[in-house]
Amino acid sequence: MGGGIVGNMVSGAVIGAGISLAGPTINQYVPGIGPLSPTAVTLIGGGIAAKSIFHKGGSFATAAITIGTAMAASSLTSGMGGTSSGGGLKLY
Repeated sequence: MGGGIVGNMVSGAVIGAGISLAGPTINQYVPGIGPLSPTAVTLIGGGIAAKSIFHKGGSFATAAITIGTAMAASSLTSGMGGTSSGGGLKLY
């Protein structure tokens, strides 16, 4: 697939396109864990499994873990609430 930034971009694009197409099916059959969406759980789990099986996993496994982690972070932070003046975490 090539190395460097271009290889990582291609891997990320392939994983992103795949998850966009498979998202509705994943959401139908895979349960979410807490506030995490089923697609985030699938990406992180699949990436970790690929890393475990192939020991390195390649750029596709890394892209899956990275995208899944970003989705999980988005899910977790979306429930924190915010203010009408631009968002943020309320501490009071």
